[in-house]
Amino acid sequence: MIKSFQETDIITINASSSLSSDELQVLTLLYGPIIKPEAVVLYQTFTTVLDRRNLQAEYDYKSLLNLLSLTDEVFSKLRIRLEAIGLLSTYKKEKGYLILIKNPMNAKQFLSDGTLGLYLYSVIGDAEFKRIQALFEIPSYDKNNLEEVTALFEEVFEPVAKVDIDTTKLFIGTKINKGVTIKNISFDFEKFISLISLEFLSAKRITQKFKTYITNMSYAYMFTEEQMAEVYKASLNSSGYFDYSICGKKARELYSKIYGAKTPKFQEIKETDKTEEMFNTISAKQLIEVSTSTGVATGIDIDKVLELYIDYEELPKSVINACVVYAIKKCDGVVPAKKYFKTILDDWIVKGFVTFDKVKELLFNSSKPAGAKGKVVTPPDWLKEYEKNFEDDVEDL
Repeated sequence: MIKSFQETDIITINASSSLSSDELQVLTLLYGPIIKPEAVVLYQTFTTVLDRRNLQAEYDYKSLLNLLSLTDEVFSKLRIRLEAIGLLSTYKKEKGYLILIKNPMNAKQFLSDGTLGLYLYSVIGDAEFKRIQALFEIPSYDKNNLEEVTALFEEVFEPVAKVDIDTTKLFIGTKINKGVTIKNISFDFEKFISLISLEFLSAKRITQKFKTYITNMSYAYMFTEEQMAEVYKASLNSSGYFDYSICGKKARELYSKIYGAKTPKFQEIKETDKTEEMFNTISAKQLIEVSTSTGVATGIDIDKVLELYIDYEELPKSVINACVVYAIKKCDGVVPAKKYFKTILDDWIVKGFVTFDKVKELLFNSSKPAGAKGKVVTPPDWLKEYEKNFEDDVEDL
């Protein structure tokens, strides 16, 4: 995953076909609740900036941001969301990136998908899910007692001589969206196979579709290999074969039995706080250099910080580093004795300041206890300067 582009990167945007009205409906009603309206708008905007003749567009990244009226942070967040849901694919090129726009899945694919359908259900609830599902349903026709009288190709068209046609070229046309890709590294598929009977599941039937479905299902429901094997065994039909249409129901039943809830509640993974990330990844040497008045880190001072990491290994590194910066600034830019650092850390532990959120609040409000009401929390000038110094040096980490 690439989090952000550079302003000078050349961004090429490609699509294989225009969106149909059915696909727009699926995008809005099915994908929309999961990826949120702003991501839907970005996806639709991507499709409108393409040259109608070849469904391609090319911009430098800065121009693209200006065209979309988005900041780099917002664009990157929405792009990654679209990639994760399977609507975009991004590839690194020599001088930039290629973004491929992928058409949405059809309604049947989406609603029956073991991951996306479940996510949608979790977000909108049972009643709304059934209402939306009904919008895409069409009446079925019983053809068992009917005689088909459709004309055959060979009954209408004469055979022609063989013509060599180059089928390697790309042509405009909808490509099937295969759904989201989940690399559930923690799930041991081979172990799962060893737990089930292969009598009605020969090697030929262990297809990539089957493997992907089982892996995705285990991720969505947080099932172990043993629990997934239990779901599999309960999903065999009357003939003894695995039935995809049964599996979803059996997975929900087992989840409800284990966790007491009908379906899992899914949340988008929150991005790490930028300041916390800086405090968590900076080295001891750089930490001292950007905090002291001299900008010099001696071996003795570096050792003090490294020893704190060992002595307080139960604390997040970001909290210890925050203590180092806090103490140095309290000492007018001079690295104090190790005992001074420990006094502050011991006091923070007693007060419950053992997470960066708590420490950050304390750092930003040194004149009043953290969490006090009626006080606007503002970062002190020294921390703003520290963050700026960090951003200037972050590429060297």
